[in-house]
Amino acid sequence: AARRRPPRPAGRGRRAGMSSVGIVPGHGSAAALLQAQLGLGIVLGALGIGAASNPELRKTLAGTPWESTLRAAAQAVGPASTLAAFALIQARGGAADSLTSIGLAVAGVAVVLSAFLAVLGPVLSGAAGAARFSTAGRVLSSVCTFGQALLLFGATPAGTQLFCASMFVRLALLAQAFAAAKRALALGPGRASGAVVEMELVASLAPAIGGLALVDSMVWGQSGVLTLPIQPSVYCAALVALVAFVRFGLGGHIADPGRSELCFRFKSEEGADAPMEPVRVAVVGMVYLSMAASAVRVLAGTFTIQASAGGFSIEWGEPLTASAAKLVALIFGTYIAEFVSTSMLAQEDPVEVPPDAAKQINGLEMSGTSTPVQSRCRDMSTMDCAKALVAPAHTLLLALVAAHSALPEEQRAGAFGPSVSGLAALPFRYGFVMAAAAVWLQVFTLLMYAFSQGSTGSSRALEPPCDITGTLLWDASGTIARKVTSSVRWSTLALLEGGLLLGCVGLSPVTFLAGGLVPAACLYAMASPEGRETANAIVMVGASSLFSCIGDLIEQRRLAAEAAAAKRAAAVAKALEAESAPAAKAAGG
Repeated sequence: AARRRPPRPAGRGRRAGMSSVGIVPGHGSAAALLQAQLGLGIVLGALGIGAASNPELRKTLAGTPWESTLRAAAQAVGPASTLAAFALIQARGGAADSLTSIGLAVAGVAVVLSAFLAVLGPVLSGAAGAARFSTAGRVLSSVCTFGQALLLFGATPAGTQLFCASMFVRLALLAQAFAAAKRALALGPGRASGAVVEMELVASLAPAIGGLALVDSMVWGQSGVLTLPIQPSVYCAALVALVAFVRFGLGGHIADPGRSELCFRFKSEEGADAPMEPVRVAVVGMVYLSMAASAVRVLAGTFTIQASAGGFSIEWGEPLTASAAKLVALIFGTYIAEFVSTSMLAQEDPVEVPPDAAKQINGLEMSGTSTPVQSRCRDMSTMDCAKALVAPAHTLLLALVAAHSALPEEQRAGAFGPSVSGLAALPFRYGFVMAAAAVWLQVFTLLMYAFSQGSTGSSRALEPPCDITGTLLWDASGTIARKVTSSVRWSTLALLEGGLLLGCVGLSPVTFLAGGLVPAACLYAMASPEGRETANAIVMVGASSLFSCIGDLIEQRRLAAEAAAAKRAAAVAKALEAESAPAAKAAGG
């Protein structure tokens, strides 16, 4: 049996004065940044799903760079998750001062405008326009650098887990500020540029580590100094410092950075192992151990298992907290499983990558067909694909924390009132729970596919066919199996896209609608006549498909109702015939 845990006392893991997003400084900025990043994902996923399932929409989008444009915008808005993690940490730790507010506003606006610029470029194509966009991009990079620099000097939050996470996130912001400054100054290849790329590799863990600290704070409250040894942020910060020391102090570099944020090796300029390689192995081992300890601590504080002679029961508290804890287990369980698999299996020789190579989104490049491609000439394993699925879940984890902070105090304590308004708001408050369930389904179906193909644990596993959202396109053999996999796929897509949409609206309806409609209207006004025709065609095809689906659903329900009525009528007729048969036989005798 499984049931929700009764409401906890308000003192455990909760701070007074956190009633909703926007009231506490930092929550509003975090919500807006998460809405921008997740909103782009919703649009990209919706267009990809529509193009794959609707021939008319696929024909309309053919020849347009819609996917590359949206992916460029998603890459431009990438720093939003780190900024959101910093904002939520500062707000929960009571350290959202004026420097934090100003820095978040400046950096957030620069990031969002950079994403808008990435979409505006293809809309207004041309050599002159490209030059103007390049200059504007460099200006926005300078503004973003200034905003991120302000955040470095903000107040420090209370609680050991939040303080350590804040320090590591600041280190990630410093690496991103250096990268933005490099783009603003148009610096060429060099030792400093290579160091920035290598530091960003490890610092890309900041949203996940920040989310872990936030969930730990939600469950246990402010932790003490005794929890310092199990804070992954401490060892991640040490690894970033080690990368900088090897680059500048020893003249070495990272080999095979395309493999993972942590599964790389130090090499000297001559190609031999750097002297600090054993130190890296020890630090990385502590990172994984602390990840496991922190994840177990979060699960232990969220779920309670009670066993008796009659069975057992599992209790949990508020649904957003429980979903965040399970997502923590999935994300860091995947990281740990990757470490175990790469440690037990023989690995290929590292692939040398130029120090100024473009940073990959989520550590993996995606092809034009939205399926993972080989990373740096290395065959992908099942764990690589699983990690590609959970990488965007870092932002979803932060969104769950932001949604939890938006709840009224009594609901954050686990109590639910029977009011009509509260019931009407439930889909919007808990939309991200649906999306988290979809991520679990994606990983589960991937593992089932790997087991069915006999490729689990192989470093040369067959690449699973996935759509643009990462959902498996499993063409199973057999009619029943094909129906089951198709039902699971469409259920996953509905939970993912619908949950993200409901959750983003629930964070702040005005911000989400205004932030989506205003840029869309500006792009439509600036587009060429051909672009407007394409946009009109996309809207018309989407609307007709929606109405067609609604009509098909109504027709199916009508046919089902008619079939049920006919079945009931047949049963009644059969019963009447059975009752009248003895009387007719007696009359005939």
